[in-house]
Amino acid sequence: PNPSTGFFNLTFDNEIDGDVVIYNYQGKMVYQNLSNTLTQSIDLSNEPAGIYLIKVMNGNSVGFSQIIIE
Repeated sequence: PNPSTGFFNLTFDNEIDGDVVIYNYQGKMVYQNLSNTLTQSIDLSNEPAGIYLIKVMNGNSVGFSQIIIE
């Protein structure tokens, strides 16, 4: 869900083999994990409320999304 309480899942159309990195609104990395699955569970419940940028790198491809934490 967006906005989120800090617990959420990323679901990909295809299995990825790369990095998932999340940055806060100040550009500080708050989460990084290698992923090789279709779904990744993420817990940012200890982070303050705000807007976060999700960056997914899969080979030579890079995708971005945003999540709002209440």
